[in-house]
Amino acid sequence: MTGTSTVGTASPDTDGDAVVDCLDNCPAVPGQIGSPCNDNDPNTINDVINGSCVCAGTPSCAGTQVTLTLNTDGNAVQTTWDIVVTNTNNIVCSGGGHPNNSTISVNCCLPNGCYDLRVFDSAGDGINPGGFVLRDANNERIIDDVNNGPNFTTLSKVTDASNNPVGFCVPIGTDAITPASCDLTGLTLNSVVSAVVNAGVSAQYGIGNQADDGYQFWVFNPNGSYSRRIFFSHASPGTGWPNAAPMAERCSYFRLSAMNSTPVIPSNVLLNIRVRSRINGVNSEFGAACRLTIGTANTCALTQLTTTANPLVSCGATGVNRITGVLWSNAVTGANRYQFQFVNANTNVLLRNLASPTRNLNMATWGNAVPLPTCFQPYNVRVRVSFNNGATYCAWGPWCTVTFTCPPQAGRGMEAITGTGEITLGVYPNPSDGSALQLAIGGLDPEAGTMDLDVLDALGRTVIAEQRPVRATQGILLLNWPARPAPGTYLVRARQGDRQVQQRVMVQ
Repeated sequence: MTGTSTVGTASPDTDGDAVVDCLDNCPAVPGQIGSPCNDNDPNTINDVINGSCVCAGTPSCAGTQVTLTLNTDGNAVQTTWDIVVTNTNNIVCSGGGHPNNSTISVNCCLPNGCYDLRVFDSAGDGINPGGFVLRDANNERIIDDVNNGPNFTTLSKVTDASNNPVGFCVPIGTDAITPASCDLTGLTLNSVVSAVVNAGVSAQYGIGNQADDGYQFWVFNPNGSYSRRIFFSHASPGTGWPNAAPMAERCSYFRLSAMNSTPVIPSNVLLNIRVRSRINGVNSEFGAACRLTIGTANTCALTQLTTTANPLVSCGATGVNRITGVLWSNAVTGANRYQFQFVNANTNVLLRNLASPTRNLNMATWGNAVPLPTCFQPYNVRVRVSFNNGATYCAWGPWCTVTFTCPPQAGRGMEAITGTGEITLGVYPNPSDGSALQLAIGGLDPEAGTMDLDVLDALGRTVIAEQRPVRATQGILLLNWPARPAPGTYLVRARQGDRQVQQRVMVQ
């Protein structure tokens, strides 16, 4: 008689809470639904594991609990934040040291009052990509900067036109922008947004002072730099209301052109809009925030130094004149400012940011500002664009490496070196688009009278052969091609007697 035996296997207990997985309603979390736990949030009490197997407690805040949700980038160590009492540096909540490329939600209990949210970035390039949103306990937005993090540099704070902080107040009010007007993009100055009608405002139509009842709209950049409020009353309802709107509701409409005076409402910038009612001259608190963009909301595009000879290769260039050279970026349609960032490729230290209204940056813009680029030192350079003259910028594009040459400026002369000193040669631009080459030659003996200049192609064939006079004061020489050169590598050679120097140049 043949039989079989069964060997029992112990059921797994993944979370180690002494309840096997098959009987555990939260097998990945120690404890069961309803079990006490600690959510590590000082603003909650009675923490238990909820139906989603998440440890959560009941808010214990005596004032207003707000939640900051922060989307970090790959350099989260650069980003810190705090909430301070308005017009002070009294910190109520703060944070930093968050993990890279993560979504972090932090609760903060605020005694009822007014505050500033400040978001800092030590590198000056914002959260790229990323952003933040501040909400109250009812999940209503107070400040919304989601996916807009690259557009602040070192500090994000809501400010008014005179740059004085106005921040936010809690608890927020119940007035609201209508759903049809909330989170709109691609608007024009002729667009109209509206507030949800407040019955208390409408009830004052035709009663008493008609100038002290209505709606105040607040438009601001969540990254600072723009903040403005405008009030419409029964006496002055503006022009945005439709003809069918009841007289008592016309002041709830806001045509954006009403704000088209100094400071002008910006275009192509993420804005927030909030509204509050005013009854018999008494303001309520502003309600929840909505997003608003005048112009196209998706104009941002990455750009970088040019990689083609149209008009000139700048990415990877090795012969850019530190004084007279020009760097070119790829063009972005509609952009009206290009910002170039220079970082030492060896030390990764930021050297400088320079902006240009066009896609090309003349190195003369650098001037004599210290530190200056070092000759023959590689630098990493990247570019980003703005559509509003630098008020905000898109994300940075890819890095390119550029090496500068430092020839003497024409007219300043070049020290003549006689005897057996070495001849030096700088050729730029390099790579070249086939236009004239500029040569900076040092170490020549003016007493010899002349020097020889040759250009050879990759097969060693002579393309250019010239003899040039040598002067005691030698400036930058211009070497013209006899015809449009074919793409490829060429050898530029300067000779004087038995001394010579050569430099490779690439034509693209």
